[in-house]
Amino acid sequence: MPPPRSPQLLLLDGGVSTHLESKLSPVPFSHRELWSSSLLLTPAGREAIREAHVDFLSAGADVISTVTYQAHYMPLPGKEEDDAERRLRLDDAIVDGMLKDGVRLAKEAARQHAACTTGSKEHNGARKVARVAASIGSLGGSLADGSEYTGKFGLSIAEIESFHRRKVQVLAGEHPNILAFETIPCIEECCAILNILKEEMSDGFGAGCAANVRPSIWLSFACSDNEHLNDGKKLRDALLKVDELDPDAKLLQAIGINCCSFVNGKCIVLMLICINMPNYARLPRFVRSYTMCISLGHSASFFTSTVKALTEIIVDHIIQPGVPTRDIVLYPNSGEEWDASNAAWLEGTGTTAPDDFARGIMTTVCNIQKKLRQQRGSKDPPTIIIGGCCRTTPETTAAIRRCIDTMNGQVS
Repeated sequence: MPPPRSPQLLLLDGGVSTHLESKLSPVPFSHRELWSSSLLLTPAGREAIREAHVDFLSAGADVISTVTYQAHYMPLPGKEEDDAERRLRLDDAIVDGMLKDGVRLAKEAARQHAACTTGSKEHNGARKVARVAASIGSLGGSLADGSEYTGKFGLSIAEIESFHRRKVQVLAGEHPNILAFETIPCIEECCAILNILKEEMSDGFGAGCAANVRPSIWLSFACSDNEHLNDGKKLRDALLKVDELDPDAKLLQAIGINCCSFVNGKCIVLMLICINMPNYARLPRFVRSYTMCISLGHSASFFTSTVKALTEIIVDHIIQPGVPTRDIVLYPNSGEEWDASNAAWLEGTGTTAPDDFARGIMTTVCNIQKKLRQQRGSKDPPTIIIGGCCRTTPETTAAIRRCIDTMNGQVS
């Protein structure tokens, strides 16, 4: 029997928008409701985005995300009257162009960086072109009213679908490697996204998007603590809803969390591994109790002491031939606190030292890898995509890259 294989690790970039915010301070973005996507409206802004992509590529990112998180069509669903008085109203054709430019800039940066580094001392031989993840943010981000932190949109699932549909179609038509639905704070928005993906899959997934170039798709949830989404509902219930609507993992190839505080990340990701399977509810009650203890924030030592028993039971009752496993995505923020009254980040909060952040996330990775090896044996393990969200920098990415290369024996 072949030895267990470790999951492949891919390094995602960091907080591209907050990196741009720092570089362009004191007036980084011209339109609050578009946030960093505002930069796509001007030649100077587009050049700043390209440079930011290069910063993270130079730091060692395998995947870079487009600056399209908050680009959106107007008026917003359910907000037609409010939008009449908004400072900004863009025609659909302009937003189409912003989305296309976002993917184009990331692709160009990835190709150029690969060409420039091929054969260098650090990258002996041909360097792979980094993958491009087209960023699709939550409706709450575009509302610009803080509702991405509450998940309370006051809209129907159909209205949420109308927000995402055209953006998905346009971005998919630009052939990114990945469509990334980010910072999803509630089950209702998750359902809306899965409904759209089902429609698009049946329609050929966008004009001109052939089957062999369809993007992989991930969805990452935004969580307020070790157990709940931002809207207060349990992450476990969201994962079970994903399995219910997408039992064969044809719509979502990866699932995870982003922009949660780093201190919550370890417990939530371990819960993802335990729960992100269709038959979780059939496990014996005491096993589910163990899992919930992990999700409620018990220490890593608690997890280590129980991992053997958890793994044996999960392998016996869940890991069956033909049951799909989704890849895992984890990119927490720095944990810094935002002072809304002064529009500034509070110094001394969070995990801002790049090496500290890298060590913490790699400890999480090691726990994930150990558990997956024990669960899956010699079967192909899922890929783990790690990186950072808000306030993580190219220096953070470089620190994680060093840890990954050391783990893989690529540096002394």
